[in-house]
Amino acid sequence: TTFNSNAVKLWETATGRELRTLASSANAGAGYLNILTGVSAVAFSADSRLLATGGRDNSLTLWDVTNGRELRTFDAQAAAAANNLAALAGTGVTALAFTPDGQRLISMGDALRVWDVATGRALQTLAADISLPTALSGTQLAISPDGSQVAMFRTALSNNEKTIAIIDLNTGREARSFKLPDDLYGNSAILAFTSGGQVFAADVDQSRLKFWNVTAKEKPRTLAEFDESFGYQTAFSPDGRLLALAAGGALKIWDTSSGRELNAIAVIPPAPANTGTIQDAITSFAFSRDGRQLAVSARRQLTTQLALWDTNSSQLIREMSTGKTNYAYQVAFSADGTRLVSGGKTIWDLTTGRGLRAFVPTATDPFGSLSRDGRLLATSNFNDNRITLYDVATQRKLSTLAPAEQANTSEIVVFSPDRKLLASAYRLSQEQLQQRQHPTLKRESPNSGDLSKMQKEAMKEAMKAAQKDPLAAMRIMQEKMMQQSAPQSAPQAGIESQVKLWNTATGQPAGSLSLPSGNPFIPGYVGHVLFSPDSRTLAVTSQTGPGVTLWDVATGRQLASIGQPPTAAANANPFGMIANPLSGGGVTALAFSPDGRLLATGGKDLKSNFDLSSMMSAAMASASGRGGRSKGQTPAPPNVADLMQNLKPTVSVSLKIYDAASGQELRAFPGLANEIKAVAFSRDALTLAAAASDNAIKLYDLTSGRERLTLRGHTAGINSVAFNPNGQILASASHDGSTLLWDARTGEQLATLISLGKDGSDWLVVTPDGLFDG
Repeated sequence: TTFNSNAVKLWETATGRELRTLASSANAGAGYLNILTGVSAVAFSADSRLLATGGRDNSLTLWDVTNGRELRTFDAQAAAAANNLAALAGTGVTALAFTPDGQRLISMGDALRVWDVATGRALQTLAADISLPTALSGTQLAISPDGSQVAMFRTALSNNEKTIAIIDLNTGREARSFKLPDDLYGNSAILAFTSGGQVFAADVDQSRLKFWNVTAKEKPRTLAEFDESFGYQTAFSPDGRLLALAAGGALKIWDTSSGRELNAIAVIPPAPANTGTIQDAITSFAFSRDGRQLAVSARRQLTTQLALWDTNSSQLIREMSTGKTNYAYQVAFSADGTRLVSGGKTIWDLTTGRGLRAFVPTATDPFGSLSRDGRLLATSNFNDNRITLYDVATQRKLSTLAPAEQANTSEIVVFSPDRKLLASAYRLSQEQLQQRQHPTLKRESPNSGDLSKMQKEAMKEAMKAAQKDPLAAMRIMQEKMMQQSAPQSAPQAGIESQVKLWNTATGQPAGSLSLPSGNPFIPGYVGHVLFSPDSRTLAVTSQTGPGVTLWDVATGRQLASIGQPPTAAANANPFGMIANPLSGGGVTALAFSPDGRLLATGGKDLKSNFDLSSMMSAAMASASGRGGRSKGQTPAPPNVADLMQNLKPTVSVSLKIYDAASGQELRAFPGLANEIKAVAFSRDALTLAAAASDNAIKLYDLTSGRERLTLRGHTAGINSVAFNPNGQILASASHDGSTLLWDARTGEQLATLISLGKDGSDWLVVTPDGLFDG
């Protein structure tokens, strides 16, 4: 699967040839709390004839692998929607597995469900008491060789006890249960049945890979220590004979019977340590059914490589032909409508229908942003604070833009419409983020492993206490946070909450805008940055706040706040710094009208009757004798299962239009079902295009407020839309790598534009009737 996509690609392992793409109207949306969309889990049947795909919108689809035909969809969405926990988690289907006979499909999400493959009917719903942390972890399922049992990790909401449960699929009852060792959580653990029916387990604890035989009630033994700074993944071979760990660019394999390391595969050659936000690394891998091969996906310079490796020899078998496309984003037409930019690699000449190379071949940074007229290119790499400016026509380097502060560039690199200014936002490095969250920590002390160890040790104490009192876990974790980060040493918001302005002609700073931070311990990253059409006003949003602030570009003065602005952290409640995980919202899309008088925003808002900070404060007050109890008397723990059962979340999405000068709301569009991801006004401001998380674009008549057209064609999340000057053509860019052109009057799809090659010199234009040029 590809990023934020509802499409699944199939390759032939013998040749490395891509066979087909499976795309469905399902798997398109996502939970309101999840920034990702698309496919979240896949599984082949034992005979490789069927493929099941699960989505983050809880959709479940069955495919015929031989012809690519969609056989049926399962009614998983309705089942999950009835669960309050599922509505809040928004994680969708986290794991899938067929029984060996191919007659039943097991899905994990808000609960474990057993489906009849032939009819699509739900046979059983099991383990409804799985807690939120486990549901979010994406724990692997394990099916016994005879298909009669499933092994899974489970956390009881009643007492927070973590166990490995063996469920009888015929009766739906728990056949056996094994308590998880006290020093492990199960949140990143995996399970496997051996051919003899034994259950093996592996988990990661404080950067150590641990393995044990569950059936034999062995104690976990450490197989390896590793650096988990940039993530890791573990997996058993289908027969449980092998265990593999991928961390960074290396992959190691162990024999589970002896615990002996068999092989190490250097998928990505070792490179100097990198503290940035993007690093070359293995992103996922999977064993073949016989365990002799590994399919490994790796990220290298923001591109994905897919290859097969031999588990015995550690040799590369072959690379898969992935048909790499360049990213499509920040779609914009030139003032005369003859050119279109989308992404940073290719400029599209709409008079000839051809692509023009925009990226500078000598540029070493993988990410690029183009000015609206395609004359300037800004490149960055996310791993430092540099942005490099180039003249596209001459390929000449103009200047390097770098703030005095240390940070990493974010994806927000935006030219003003007149290309005289460039706005940029930044993110903290790993080390800076640790210092922000733990300011009293010695700078030379914690690498990511040390910090992870400290956090996990605190979590262990909390979870032990939670066996008797679920509130104790929250209280102890809060106490540890307060010990490490005393209120008097609370950090000040820094470059991550700023927008830097640069003069593109001189390469010199032209100003800086600072957003208020709602929580000093959580970085208040910039969410969206948008220039007004006359380049005089800048609209900025925060990822941690629901409002939009408007700024005068020339003076740096804040002009207005639209919607609810970010607020300073409350000091009255010492636990107020802990964000309520079950409430919040933010701006998801932003657009000015062509005359700059109107501002359109997409937004989301989640509310619930769960108040974590108040609950913790009440528990502390009660424990200290301020709540009518004698001091030191332990408060009666609440029934957590009842809390979750009575949880009442309300989620809403919005699309609104404001007067940019006064901030007054002029129109709201009711009845929206999906989160808005991108918006754009037509040149006459009579039509509004709004792209949503279901990968569809709706066109609204702004005179009546009614929906006029719905456009469908993208297979992944849409991130940008724009009208051409006469309002007759709409362009949309998507995470699937395509830019689509639409007839804005009829809704007809006109063409698909695809940028290829490292520098964008290769390209492809395809029409709906099959004609193409490239």
